Amino acid sequence: APQLLASGVAGYFGFADYDVKKDREAGHSIPLDSLARTIDYKRYDREAADHHAGSFVTWLITTQGVSNFRSLYERATDQSIHRAIWSVYNQTLPELEAKWLAHLKARTFGGEELVHYATRAMAFRDFETHLELLEQSLTAVNAPPTLDILRKIGLAQGQLGRWDDAAGTFGRIANELPEDNIGRWLQTEAQR
Repeated sequence: APQLLASGVAGYFGFADYDVKKDREAGHSIPLDSLARTIDYKRYDREAADHHAGSFVTWLITTQGVSNFRSLYERATDQSIHRAIWSVYNQTLPELEAKWLAHLKARTFGGEELVHYATRAMAFRDFETHLELLEQSLTAVNAPPTLDILRKIGLAQGQLGRWDDAAGTFGRIANELPEDNIGRWLQTEAQR
């Protein structure tokens, strides 16, 4: 199968939509037509190309079904991917790409989803992304921040050596939840 499909399957369980949105904001917008040819795929930044492939394939499977994708995967080669896409989906790659990009533009991330992927980022030892996702989860939720999220943010800040930020976050816990002594204790530890 072409690299677009193979790498897309590998990224199916990742957080590719979030990564592609970040990549596109940073100016790494890759047309899928280029990614459809393996030789061109390898010319792009590998991480950004993998994010695009993972997001596109995830969207394709979610909207068009696993059996259709399996049929595409079995039929497509570098030389026949455009024909295979047309035969399976009755649409061209640019038509599918336009729908995928519209999906990405409208895509929002819930607080619980962000916390889940923050935990995953920490497991992969990507502590910057871990903290970034936790901080975004605060604004994604329509309810006040929970003690658990604030505690995780403070611990993540401390893990990155941002002790002043951690002390501020733990101070917020102590002020908003004065009956909970853990906030004061964590704030003292961060200050120390």
